[in-house]
Amino acid sequence: MSKNKSGAANRPALYNPTAACVLALLFTPIFGALLQARNWDALGEHGRARASRMWVRTTLWLLFVFVIMQAVFQNEPFMQFGGLYFLVVTWASWMVTTGWKQIGYVRELFGSDYPRERLGRVTIFAGGCWVIYSMVSISIAMAIQLTGLDKMLPGAERAESQGVVLRVPEGSDKVVVEPLPVETRKAE
Repeated sequence: MSKNKSGAANRPALYNPTAACVLALLFTPIFGALLQARNWDALGEHGRARASRMWVRTTLWLLFVFVIMQAVFQNEPFMQFGGLYFLVVTWASWMVTTGWKQIGYVRELFGSDYPRERLGRVTIFAGGCWVIYSMVSISIAMAIQLTGLDKMLPGAERAESQGVVLRVPEGSDKVVVEPLPVETRKAE
């Protein structure tokens, strides 16, 4: 498509590329890259649309690896903020490589005068995907706990030794906090 500021008849309806980038921080680059791929297709830039779809596939694979890492390294301190770190680094990588390109391209081509696609349905769909992701993550964590696999994972010995017992001694009204006793095996 040639870069000219011609009449509105030549302007396809596009998702706001700036809004897609901002919402991608909440919904992962999967969301932003899909919207930008649709925009690139509408603009006739099919090579750039393929690059956006490649980011969708890459982020899906990275998300799969992250879910497995959450399960395997659940007791490790670095996983406490792993999700936030994963999201921000993936988003920043996507923004630097392809995210900002569409914002500049659309501004140069149309300014802010172009028909816009509504973001309501796709945002609700993305929220539903977050709910499904949360359900899968919780289900994996529960399955690991219920099957006893958590005992075989790294850091399991630390998790077992943590805890306290609260008791009130006879004749006292004060609560005593004691470390959880570690069971010892009888020597045979």
